[in-house]
Amino acid sequence: MNKFTITAFFIITLSSLLAQDKKVEQLDEVLLPSSKLRTYSVGFKITKFNDSILKSNHQTLSALLQTESSIYFKSYGVAMLSSPSFRGTGASHTAVLWNGIPVNSTLNGQTDFNLINSVSIDEMTVRAGGGSILFGSGAIGGSIHLKNNMDFEGDQSHHLLSSYGSYNTYKVNYRFKTSTEKSFVQIGFGRMSSDNDYQYWDTDKYNNNGDFFNNNLNAVVGFKLSDAHLLSLFLDGTMSERGLSNTLTAPSDSKQDDENYKLLVEWKYTQRNLTSILKLAYLYDQFTYYAKRSSSDLFDVGDAKNSLLKYQLDYKFGPKTKVLSGIDVSFNKGGGDSLDGVNRSSYSLYSMLNHRVSHRFHYDLSIRKEFSDTFDVPFLFGVDAAYKSGDFVYKINASKNYRVPTFNDLFWAVLGNPNLKPESSYQGELGVEYSKKGITASANTFFIATEDLIKWSPNSYVDVQNGSGGGLGAWTPKNIYKAVNYGAELSLKVPFAFGNYTFNSQANYSYTIAENKQSKKQLLYVPKHKLNYTLRANRGRVSGNYHIMYHGKSFTTTDNSAFVKGYLVHNFAANYTLNLFKNIQPIIGFHINNLFNKEYAVVDYRPMPGINYQFQIQIKI
Repeated sequence: MNKFTITAFFIITLSSLLAQDKKVEQLDEVLLPSSKLRTYSVGFKITKFNDSILKSNHQTLSALLQTESSIYFKSYGVAMLSSPSFRGTGASHTAVLWNGIPVNSTLNGQTDFNLINSVSIDEMTVRAGGGSILFGSGAIGGSIHLKNNMDFEGDQSHHLLSSYGSYNTYKVNYRFKTSTEKSFVQIGFGRMSSDNDYQYWDTDKYNNNGDFFNNNLNAVVGFKLSDAHLLSLFLDGTMSERGLSNTLTAPSDSKQDDENYKLLVEWKYTQRNLTSILKLAYLYDQFTYYAKRSSSDLFDVGDAKNSLLKYQLDYKFGPKTKVLSGIDVSFNKGGGDSLDGVNRSSYSLYSMLNHRVSHRFHYDLSIRKEFSDTFDVPFLFGVDAAYKSGDFVYKINASKNYRVPTFNDLFWAVLGNPNLKPESSYQGELGVEYSKKGITASANTFFIATEDLIKWSPNSYVDVQNGSGGGLGAWTPKNIYKAVNYGAELSLKVPFAFGNYTFNSQANYSYTIAENKQSKKQLLYVPKHKLNYTLRANRGRVSGNYHIMYHGKSFTTTDNSAFVKGYLVHNFAANYTLNLFKNIQPIIGFHINNLFNKEYAVVDYRPMPGINYQFQIQIKI
């Protein structure tokens, strides 16, 4: 099937759908962007974090996900790089989408969750399993969806969240929202900073050069042009400066400044059986690295500029069948001291079918093909299904997914490898969910086989003969190994009451094997065991929660001879709602992290903080 045939097929499909059914249906008053995600993911495990959890979160977004999901975060320390990993895959195998737009770095393929302000978003959805067909490159392990919602209820509100804690850490977030029947405006600002100078255990050393700050400004604007047309604008900008702290064995005087800006314009058109969404986005990322922060004239710069067009057409053929077809177009440009004005362009065509055979059985079929001016991307396909029987839902999915090489992999000065192939994977999953009287439980097993994995490794003589840059021993990227990931995930949520108290108990456990297929050794920084438990309690104006997080040991060498020890960390929080004014009821909170002062590290030689405290006040008007 050639490029012309595939393109023609999608154009004819979209045109024929547009030609049908012209009756206009009024837009919903509350727009929930995650609905499409659930419709075409019936066989996948999906976890949603609502507005109340995100707005009351005093931690970073990575800390929230660590304690509330099965995702593992490789964190180099407080405010340092913190990137997610699903099911033993790499950080670049997790797709992160902001209002439907992929925001993974074009330079390294990752997303640093310590640079995301949780209060700037309204809804976060975690989808485990392969999602490259709908979400593009990188969605091999799973995807995380960050959303802004809007309503047209004609009200106005203010939300202020401020906290102060150990190591001179403070955080402030303010958000203003106003709306009419035809318009919606929301503006937010956030800042977090810290000296971050905690002491390392059993030493006279401190986390020197670990200070940081980041500022965030965000806005959402929506206009109902008519009952069928909605025009939206989303803006998000972050500026940060952080010292790259020392380790147990090496001092540091370096720092990194980051600037990240996102702009999205969206036009949504709704008819009775048809929804058309056009998105135009521009993303800009820049980092400036100072080897010595005292020498401001000695630095390295890198940047990426991404322009994206995304069009989706969702058509309902009847009460049981829906089809979603779309096209993604992207233009990427990278520059800086190690990237000399490189460019890449691509476009993708995809289509998904959702069929409700009966009220018990649903299934999805999906395909995707991407065309790039840099390399060949494999044809993708997927299938998933769900069957409901009583209080149980049985789920299954299988798919082929991919990740394209990053700009650093392809074009890094001297060392980049323009001959790299995209990584590809086949995966399958079986799951069962139970729900009755508020009690929910799930069990999932998964298998992922990935080939052409890209790894930076020293050049051999053969590599040099084959054209690898940098000479013998230089570290360059290569498609050199295959990996197999398999395991299981369990979750349980139980609400209950005792007297005047209400409780919610939630636990998540994951067992993960991620092996180099050739050496049969566990991949680096993939703990086999991960467990978190949360108990929430409420009584009138008083509420609290208790977190327990366990990570098993993770290996730090390819032969598995060295590892970071496992750890068990406890956190506690309590909140009280003051009854001072009729329409203003401030919530004051007290949080204790690492309650028992446990010595632990996520990355070798980078200790995490001991017991630390935070006071918080939240005001809604």
